[in-house]
Amino acid sequence: METPGVSCPPSRDDHSFGTTITITTPPAEDHHSHPHQDGILSPTFYSQATTLVNSLSSPALPQKSNTSTVIHRHYWRVTSACLCFFAIGWGDGATGVVMPQMSKHFQLGYSMGSMLFVIISLGYALMNLVVEPTARILGRFYFDAAHTSPFIPRIFPRKRIVAYSPSKGRCLSLFLFGLFHCAYFLFAAWSPRYYGVLIAFFIGGMGKSVQIAQINGYWANNLRVHGVWFLHASYGFGAFASPLLGQTLRAHGFRWRSFFWISLSIALCNVFLGLYAFKTTDEEFTIERNLALASDALSQTTKKLGMMKDLQEDDYEKGLKPNKSPSSGSKSVWREVMCMPHFWTVAIFLLAYQGAETVAQGFIVTFALHERDANPNKVGYVASGFWAGLALGRIAWGVLSSSFSQRAKIYYMNIAL
Repeated sequence: METPGVSCPPSRDDHSFGTTITITTPPAEDHHSHPHQDGILSPTFYSQATTLVNSLSSPALPQKSNTSTVIHRHYWRVTSACLCFFAIGWGDGATGVVMPQMSKHFQLGYSMGSMLFVIISLGYALMNLVVEPTARILGRFYFDAAHTSPFIPRIFPRKRIVAYSPSKGRCLSLFLFGLFHCAYFLFAAWSPRYYGVLIAFFIGGMGKSVQIAQINGYWANNLRVHGVWFLHASYGFGAFASPLLGQTLRAHGFRWRSFFWISLSIALCNVFLGLYAFKTTDEEFTIERNLALASDALSQTTKKLGMMKDLQEDDYEKGLKPNKSPSSGSKSVWREVMCMPHFWTVAIFLLAYQGAETVAQGFIVTFALHERDANPNKVGYVASGFWAGLALGRIAWGVLSSSFSQRAKIYYMNIAL
């Protein structure tokens, strides 16, 4: 629904983007009339509203970014994103190699051993439900903040409504749930009981879920980044390298816990590199603050013009609550996604694909040991071969797929399945 007298044409270039809001002031014959006479607001209100919106152009939106700084930050973020996927793949790829030793240490059967995959999948799935609300809580900041928002999020704000910074929400989500990933390796290496290892895998699933969601979102929405295959190939390389190390440690007589201690150091590097690379810059915060102020000004102006009544009635007819926050949309992003038919198609496909992938690589080492009498000092290389194929396949598809038509891609996908 269009709002008379209010226009918001967005503009965007290579370095920054902004929103321009113009409020058209209708002519008024009597400048001393009552503000709400005959349902028309007085020129005094229009002057105040115009001043409120025009104030956004004061030392606010940067007109041109430092190109070298933008590129430098971009390279660090791409590196951090690839390291994040490498670390996640590292943790996933080694489960099958350490499982035989872990099962022998805790005297586990196949059923209890398979609980590792069930628990980590459960943590991954449950955390997916709250990725967006968590990022919004962590990304809160006050409207009156003049510089990059504080590191500690405004979880329980004492002032009036706070705004949402996507860059801050992403940074703190990666940091907080990167620590979850560190706790996964720490508890798995330290716990003297098997239930402690299960808790560690559950925490690890939670951490991986949020990190993957945030990195995928950043990669998809960044105009400077191309080739998602490179990002997901990093996952394959991590999963390829970890069985090599795990098998080498086993061949030299090290206990399975040693692998998790080494993995902890990789996870810590990932956390602190992500904190440095994805930290909200002053330029990003200025843009996000001005967009939040513009949204707030537009919302207040629209309400005073009497246009919110129709919008609220439309929302109630759809069974939705009216929007009370200028920093959030009329509907949750999660709710919008759940209403997309192709979302469920992709979700069911990934459920079958990743489930088969995880189980196959997880039990292939155990299968080779018990059914093929494989050499215990070399059997872990089988898992590395599986993940090497995954990484190379993603690279080959990413490089060659651009030369195929859409129909050819569909045929190839069906053959691969």
